[in-house]
Amino acid sequence: MRARSLKPGFFVCPELLELQLAARLLFAGLWCCADREGRLEDRPAKIKLQVLPGDDVDVDALLNQLAEKDFIQRYEVEGKRFIQVVNFGKHQRPHKNEQDGAAPPPRMVQEPGKSEAKHNLNQAKHNQGGAKDALTPSSLTPSSLTPDTTRNSSSPENNAASEEATRLADLLQSLILASKPDRKLGSTWHTNSTREIDRALRIDHRDLQRLEEVLRWSQQDSFWWKNILSGKKLREKFDQLEVAMRGAGPTPTGPCCGTCKHGGSQTYCLETSSSIDPMKEPCRQYAEVA
Repeated sequence: MRARSLKPGFFVCPELLELQLAARLLFAGLWCCADREGRLEDRPAKIKLQVLPGDDVDVDALLNQLAEKDFIQRYEVEGKRFIQVVNFGKHQRPHKNEQDGAAPPPRMVQEPGKSEAKHNLNQAKHNQGGAKDALTPSSLTPSSLTPDTTRNSSSPENNAASEEATRLADLLQSLILASKPDRKLGSTWHTNSTREIDRALRIDHRDLQRLEEVLRWSQQDSFWWKNILSGKKLREKFDQLEVAMRGAGPTPTGPCCGTCKHGGSQTYCLETSSSIDPMKEPCRQYAEVA
């Protein structure tokens, strides 16, 4: 067993929350069982003793649940069964002195008589009979659990997303400079922030309206406005921001009472993108900030 990192996004991953508690706990335990490449022997009885020794659960069934959701890949090499934790290397940073694991990587289905050493992705495209493509499971979860992937930025789909990403990058830039006009953002800030926001929309599947709400709220929060200074940080911290925003109170989307006297708490007008004095000014759409 090894020490591994657990990110906040683990607790709010929508796909993971569809599984029972034992499966979610087992998933985290597999990280500790896995080698530096995210692989381990597929031995349910042994895994149970290591991760869930005091629980009356069927580990093999739990592993199947995780595999069905593409959190892990169960595979066999030369008659021995193994598990690959999907995207392990994207979310874990093993110690440099940690020994290499003995578990082999997942292999593709091979034709009879083909040498394993020669059977690779390029040959698979030309083999007669059509060998199956190497399994490429879907990403683990949004935000701090979802890795970047290579995309064709020239495709119509990505260009459409970039329009919204550009708008949100413009908004973030304006709010940052409104709080601190002399802040230096750098010549590549807008390009990089647009790209990261686009990834939040395309790869992390963030809801556009919710992403904008979280962005606006972050720039009014007494802590986060000094920490969310780029699209990259917005993407990385989205889950934490969303939880913090929910804890700060509701974010109404319709007209308020018209008086905005909410105990003197700071209020941010979503319509004008500016702070207002809740004891003096009315607003039609507001978000209370703790």
